[in-house]
Amino acid sequence: RLSTVSLDDSPQFIALSYVWGDAAITEDIMVNGITMPVTVNLSSALKHVGKHWQKTFRGRKSSSFQLWVDALCINQLDILERKEQILLMRLIYTSAELVLGWLGPEDEQVPLALETLKMLEPEFGDFKDPAWNVQKLYDPPLIHSLTEDKTWSALAENKVWSALALLCCLPYWKRVWIVQEITLAERVLFISPSTSASRETVGVVCAALSLIATELNKDCLSRPHFVSRSTWQVLSLANGFESKYSPIARVTLCRNVHIWRRTASAKGRQIMNTMLARTGYICGASHPKDHVYGTLGISSLRIVPDYSSDKSVGDVYVEFVTAIMEGDKESGLFFLSMAGIGLFENNLKLPSWVPNFPEISQGTSSMAYSGNASFGIFGSDVPIARISGQILSVAGIQVQTLSHLGASPTVEGCSDKRFLSFIRDFSARHPKYATGIPTLQAIYRAVTTSTTYGFNVSNLLRAQTFVHFLMNNVFVKHDDVENIRRKLVGFGLPLSGPDAHFDISNTFFSHIDIGPDEIESTSAKIGIPDSMELYQEEISNARMQLSRDLRVNEQRRLFETDSGYLGLAPEKAAEGDLVCILSGYEMVALLPKCDSSYIFVGPCFVLGLMGGEVMAYLDAGQTKIKIFNIK
Repeated sequence: RLSTVSLDDSPQFIALSYVWGDAAITEDIMVNGITMPVTVNLSSALKHVGKHWQKTFRGRKSSSFQLWVDALCINQLDILERKEQILLMRLIYTSAELVLGWLGPEDEQVPLALETLKMLEPEFGDFKDPAWNVQKLYDPPLIHSLTEDKTWSALAENKVWSALALLCCLPYWKRVWIVQEITLAERVLFISPSTSASRETVGVVCAALSLIATELNKDCLSRPHFVSRSTWQVLSLANGFESKYSPIARVTLCRNVHIWRRTASAKGRQIMNTMLARTGYICGASHPKDHVYGTLGISSLRIVPDYSSDKSVGDVYVEFVTAIMEGDKESGLFFLSMAGIGLFENNLKLPSWVPNFPEISQGTSSMAYSGNASFGIFGSDVPIARISGQILSVAGIQVQTLSHLGASPTVEGCSDKRFLSFIRDFSARHPKYATGIPTLQAIYRAVTTSTTYGFNVSNLLRAQTFVHFLMNNVFVKHDDVENIRRKLVGFGLPLSGPDAHFDISNTFFSHIDIGPDEIESTSAKIGIPDSMELYQEEISNARMQLSRDLRVNEQRRLFETDSGYLGLAPEKAAEGDLVCILSGYEMVALLPKCDSSYIFVGPCFVLGLMGGEVMAYLDAGQTKIKIFNIK
């Protein structure tokens, strides 16, 4: 039975947070005596929320049970009502005394995962304590001993880990409205048909597991000695970027930012508002405007929702960027890393410079690289970026021009004849890279986007792995000695022989002040290991790491500039695109001229231009600052 209440009267009610599911598959329920179709997932949730309410509020009369559900309490066909209710979302979810997060009808693995999270919570202690580190995992049974009882045996057999993986992969954690709901609610209980767990329990454990996975994989090729092999498979970053626990960890972070914002300075609040506004790009939504409107309750952006056809999706994203730039003067042009015609299909006809949240949420990777290409270049006298209509005007510098495009340096692409020909041609023309480092090292660092590269065991392993990988794609079964010699030299590699191991190392690291003894000593650590099993594991992990590094290049192409610099560009970049540095943007930008304006192709990685090196161009008078009008 529907009833109308005023939030001004502080009514006691709970709110439901759930994924709608397929709107075409429905079940009928009765509301005020009228049959109403709802999605199967909502119908299932409505059958179970009552008992979870009773368990939470023992002693209350069932007549006092009041539930707010968006599908039932908002007329979804009335655009004006939807607009009004969106503006009330913040008040609704902060006013609810409890929000129930429905994780779906599955009642075997999800309950197992929730019970496991409750069991694991005490194992970590306060992982936010600065004194906490992953070495402490040596002691708890979670990592070091998994044979104490049936529960830990299940962990060892990965049954529980599989349940946790399923929990983290639920669509629930990746919907923009749900992230807002969980962030705003004062109290949240995640529920399945038979089990529940608090937001604190789920958040703390998944954030800890995500942190552990990140720390264990940081600059680490091999399995740490205190981590079992089965657990390493669970905690290692399978895709090379983030752990499976990251979706829940991100939701937890949003909640924490929302709390920290209450006591932050004015500047701090602006930064946190921007952080929360950006969550829309990692979340799914049924409407492209929802990526913006679904965060208004937590971002505090001054935007009024408008789902009418009078306002295009492009207009919404222009308004979104404008609101962020007005509210946070120091946010810079971060949104460009999620924009560009070179990476996205752009079926929505967005301006080239606005973030394409809809396509990113569908799996198209945005581009972001370490470094700050504009560091120290633009002074306070440089005009700030401004938006007029659908044009972004920003100060910048044209540095070089994209002159030659190669193939995508993926695992598969590296066997492409175009890629191999590109490397051979570049090596033949450049005995040394433009910055003075060895050419082969420059090629490796360009395809793996490595801004720094020191001499150590880890990098030596990666260097050898890269060379082996390259040669496996070059040599054919019936190559004679002369063909092998010619191919080695063509790639700037030393000839094979007793000193080849040393020479390959020297080819990668000759710019560093190291001698033969140091190279041989370091090589010996991996070439003549105490344990051949450990060595094989190191080599195997080095190969895996290289595969991970190359996997992200699926929509990127290797390129050379007219000044002999190497880099990675979006897939749809073209020869003649201008390589530019923009004020307020940390990446290098590709901007082709289009009549009197420019188009933003996307960010790119250029080895040797990622740390403010362009300042030398200005000092030498080789270029000057100008205004780019980007449409």
